[in-house]
Amino acid sequence: MLSIKNAKKLLPVLAALLIAVLSVFVLTDKIPQLSFITQSLDSLEQSNQTVLRFTGSTMAASVAITALPDDFATPLASTLADINKYFVVILIAIFVERLILVEGIRLSLTYLIPAACILWAAARLLNNPTIRNFALRIVILGLAVILVVPCSTHFVDAVCSDYLQYVEDTI
Repeated sequence: MLSIKNAKKLLPVLAALLIAVLSVFVLTDKIPQLSFITQSLDSLEQSNQTVLRFTGSTMAASVAITALPDDFATPLASTLADINKYFVVILIAIFVERLILVEGIRLSLTYLIPAACILWAAARLLNNPTIRNFALRIVILGLAVILVVPCSTHFVDAVCSDYLQYVEDTI
């Protein structure tokens, strides 16, 4: 027979294991389909297109300035061509954000969160605070992977919504 003391110890362990199973089999499919995540993907794609248009515009301006007679505008054309290095860095950052959003969420829900739940359950059974703290850190990492890019994307969209028309006009 299961004593009340053991039942109180076993219930949180079973809850953690249930969270791990739900994370793998339910949340892995549901979370990436949320509108919050899909809106972030759309925003990243729109940012990617904007940066690509800026890149094309600066290269076209550089080529046009280079075609002018004499060499008085060559430094300006060179500077415009150098700006494209920064656009490449921005494109890489957008690509990494998209990678974190698409693959990071899946990996976090499939591996990090369940591993943290299993470690927490083991720490609870073994009464080991070191394992419990490690499990807590893994959960924080997993939640950060899930939330940072979508939250930052929506924050940037909210802050910069007034300036988007100006950017479009500039392009």
